[in-house]
Amino acid sequence: MDIKLPLGLIFSIIGLLLMISGIVYSEAVVQKLHFNFNLWWGIGVTVFGLAMLSVHWIRKDKTR
Repeated sequence: MDIKLPLGLIFSIIGLLLMISGIVYSEAVVQKLHFNFNLWWGIGVTVFGLAMLSVHWIRKDKTR
């Protein structure tokens, strides 16, 4: 089993949850930190998860 699929799914889901949290609770977080940490970290984690999924799908197509 290729590890890229479950890791990509986990990172994508966690990243989406962080982005939603960053959008919903943006006022409280920005007032404390002067930076929306959850939103930007969620975007980064989601991009990483989607990259893992895309590598998995590209490699899977090439092996057929």
